[in-house]
Amino acid sequence: MIDARHPRPTDFSAPPTRVDLERWADADRSARPARLGRLRARMEEAGVDAYFGVRREHMRYLTGFSLAETETASAGDSGKFLVTADGVRVLADSRYTIQARREVPDSVQFECYHALSERWPALVAEAGAHRVAVEAGFVPHATWERLAAAAPDVELIAVEGWVEADRQVKEPAEIERIAAACAVADRALAALLPMIRPGMTEAELAMDLEWR
Repeated sequence: MIDARHPRPTDFSAPPTRVDLERWADADRSARPARLGRLRARMEEAGVDAYFGVRREHMRYLTGFSLAETETASAGDSGKFLVTADGVRVLADSRYTIQARREVPDSVQFECYHALSERWPALVAEAGAHRVAVEAGFVPHATWERLAAAAPDVELIAVEGWVEADRQVKEPAEIERIAAACAVADRALAALLPMIRPGMTEAELAMDLEWR
């Protein structure tokens, strides 16, 4: 029985259409040059000639390369990226080369099949980097030490919050996507509320929601 006090799914905005998704994807692509420009301004101010990023959220935000949360552990070093004043290099092994060509066509693909430390000297040499800002909060100390030892003439500079500060200011298309995501969650909860009964477990509700 539906309680009249319960909101109904139709009380909220309809899910986004394919047209919406394509429009947001276009807006995301169009915004990346400005995002990279702001990062490069920070790099110049800090006196570094490259920025090494490892967070998957930053990969997508700055380069367009996307990894699902479930892929992070198995992707190895694929998706990590190096931004310089005149380009972006995206690391990819053979599992991701086609995806990288599709999602980041304007970037240079850098093959990385082995441990990052083994390919690090070639990466920084190809980029002409001597002082590299690194997302220190997301690079294990052991990895940092291996990178430093692999290219001792390259100075690693620990930085935090550079990209996060930029991402805090949402673009119009990002605000639309957030609102659409909230509406989807509201519709799902509204559909689930009439199904809740005393004695039901959270797992049962989660399964019901999963299959709707």
